[in-house]
Amino acid sequence: MEKAPIHFDLIEIIKIGLRWKNKIILFAAIITIGTAIYALTLKNQFTSYANFYPSNAVIGSRDNLFRTELQDGIDQFGLENEVDRLFSIGNSAPIMSPLIEKYKLDEHYKIDIKNNTKGAQKLYKLFDKNYQVSKGAFGNLELTMTDNNTTLAAAIANDALIAIQDKFREYYINSAKGIAEAMGVRMQYQDSMIVKLTDSLVCLREKFGIYEIISPSRKGDVHTNSHNARGIEDVQTVEEMKDKYVMDKAKYESIRNEFLTIQHKSIPFIQVIQYPEPSGKKEGPFRTLMVLGALAGSTILGLLASVLIEYFQSIKSNFTARNEQHP
Repeated sequence: MEKAPIHFDLIEIIKIGLRWKNKIILFAAIITIGTAIYALTLKNQFTSYANFYPSNAVIGSRDNLFRTELQDGIDQFGLENEVDRLFSIGNSAPIMSPLIEKYKLDEHYKIDIKNNTKGAQKLYKLFDKNYQVSKGAFGNLELTMTDNNTTLAAAIANDALIAIQDKFREYYINSAKGIAEAMGVRMQYQDSMIVKLTDSLVCLREKFGIYEIISPSRKGDVHTNSHNARGIEDVQTVEEMKDKYVMDKAKYESIRNEFLTIQHKSIPFIQVIQYPEPSGKKEGPFRTLMVLGALAGSTILGLLASVLIEYFQSIKSNFTARNEQHP
């Protein structure tokens, strides 16, 4: 005799569930207890958080620090370009690698990087998962570090914050440093020329007996009591050249000092709104939710399995009955 086909409506599913309730309960209990035991073995994860803005690079620029005219107000915080640069720097290997080495995270994460060829890759991948620098919604940047050790997470986050600022400052400082060094080399040449021109000028003055200042670039009347035209022209030429070198060197020295000043570390390149603290928020695991999810999921899975079993049993039974009626 053929069985009536199963109709997948709510009433039929409830009937199947009642018939299979003992097995479903047993299956759900095993899964739930196993999940609870697993959840108890997991360590709590905490996230240390920092919120910061880039400083406006114009504030520490040479044009702003040594301005000669009244300047309009400058925004304290940087714009989108600075945010993008800090985002790229914060997520780069030059920031992450020193942190991994300093805090010996291979030992902390229990990853063998000496004997396992893929250990280093696994270590960086895990650290990259726990460490994040992201763009905020208000032109800010957010830095997070997640770990089961709240003190370690805060220490890494604070060091990352310092490293990001130092690396960001480094790009500006290297440019200023290079310019200052180039100007210093040029000043050495100017010094040597000034010494040579001074020696030449002394010789000419003693030779022609001209001791007045007769350089056209000097302020005041240019005059001399000498009647030696050749001597006047030679002294005037050398004196003018020397004055030019002296004035150029003074300008170079002034500008070089400006580029040296903007290299000072006291000029901030980020504005920190919130520093990382050990008392970070709990990131997981949420054991109660895990257990309730396992209970609900295993119950649904058990009910689904029972419906499928009865459905295939019904098909098999009807197929067997048809074969018996029509051998």
